[in-house]
Amino acid sequence: MRVMTSEVSYVNDTSLKQTSCNGGQSGSNLVSRRRFNPSESTMTTSRAYLVLGLTVILTIVAQSAVCAQRGGAPRGPRHTKRLILNQFDKDESGTLNRGERDIARKWLADNPANSGRRGQGGRRGPRGRGRGRAERAPRKKLSPWQVDRSEVQAVTDKGLYDTSTLRTFFIDFPQQDWFEELGAFYRTDIEVPASLTVDGELLKGVGVRFRGNSSYFGIGDSKKKSIGISVDFIDGKQRLGGYRSLNLLNSNDDPSFMREALFTGICRDYTPASGCNLVHVVINGESWGVYVNVQQLNKDFMGEAFGSKKGARWKVPPDFSGKGALIHQGEEIEPYRRNYQLKTESAGDDEWKRLVELTRVLNEVPIEDLAAELPKHLDVNGALWFLALDNVFMDSDGYFSRGSDYCLWLDQTGLFHVITRDNNETFHAGRGGGRRRGGRGPGDRRGRRDRFPGPPDGPPDRGGPPDRGGPPDRGGPPDR
Repeated sequence: MRVMTSEVSYVNDTSLKQTSCNGGQSGSNLVSRRRFNPSESTMTTSRAYLVLGLTVILTIVAQSAVCAQRGGAPRGPRHTKRLILNQFDKDESGTLNRGERDIARKWLADNPANSGRRGQGGRRGPRGRGRGRAERAPRKKLSPWQVDRSEVQAVTDKGLYDTSTLRTFFIDFPQQDWFEELGAFYRTDIEVPASLTVDGELLKGVGVRFRGNSSYFGIGDSKKKSIGISVDFIDGKQRLGGYRSLNLLNSNDDPSFMREALFTGICRDYTPASGCNLVHVVINGESWGVYVNVQQLNKDFMGEAFGSKKGARWKVPPDFSGKGALIHQGEEIEPYRRNYQLKTESAGDDEWKRLVELTRVLNEVPIEDLAAELPKHLDVNGALWFLALDNVFMDSDGYFSRGSDYCLWLDQTGLFHVITRDNNETFHAGRGGGRRRGGRGPGDRRGRRDRFPGPPDGPPDRGGPPDRGGPPDRGGPPDR
């Protein structure tokens, strides 16, 4: 399968001034100029035999995840959000004022969630990583870098996810204990109000929250958490560059800060994928360094990618059971709710039944009938590109490695599409077969990839990038 090459330009963030790479010229981008077009994705007859063969591979990959099912009682979603907003929203405004948030924080402190973790570092120690890895040295305390807004140049002629631009996002909270407040409401449905200024445009009443899993628990004593922003938190019509949601990622475990942007940039030549670039984040006047700015996979994205916002969307969250890999778990809907999170509020049992039917077809229809039956339920061409890209670029946290961390979209015609997400662990050599319970390697018969065990002794243990104590510290806040 031919992979198109792309010209690449790296953002130089040494000064972190507002800048446009290459002097604003369009000659070099993170991705090639060709972009995915749904109208070009239909397969020709000459490729039918290739598609049939690869479809069989798709079936085998999905079925191989059955090896992960090793008994035990069914478990619910690993990262369930605590829904407490209505409990404390006394004025029924849909948001919490400061007094209501204080009451909610006290209640959360008295009723902690049973997350199974031991402190900020998680159950595997301060770094959230497994065994056999050295502890990080304490971070050097730096003086805060105060950013003068008048020195930041506005960029008004490029899109929000333009890869040649490094914008500065100014986030301002009225309270000084904003960090503690965001931490208290982590994994709840409560957002903390703030204002956001980008390119000189002031957006009032945005909602801010900490987000992520390993990027939250696995960063040691760093306070640089990944951030989610709801631009339409107070004003439902408010947008930034046409977008209602922002994902600012701390690039945990990726010192280059480039994996997500490189991977999604390549993906967009072949299949729908998020826009992505880098931004400089300033909170209450202090620089928190560079973040990865990734487009939200919401109905706005689906409208851009597929021409209509009508449909149903599922997020397949981190899951080591393998059951999120389109495994057929019977005809009842309930087992699927444990592995797939339905994100479309208007969707219901009819959409769930279509997902159940997709898994049945993929796993139980005879191979000789699959080429004719599967395209009635799944965008096979898009799925094959999804699998090829996931495999070639070694996503150690994706479908091939553990059958999770991707998105499903059911369009208005009843066809499913698979979409990549959470790509910060791409370009990760040395993790063939993915992580398993207890950190077992590819040759272990108790792991999930029994049918694809890899070399007899497993791949070389490169373990990803060198241990440099997390992402470079580029002027974050003082150690509080």
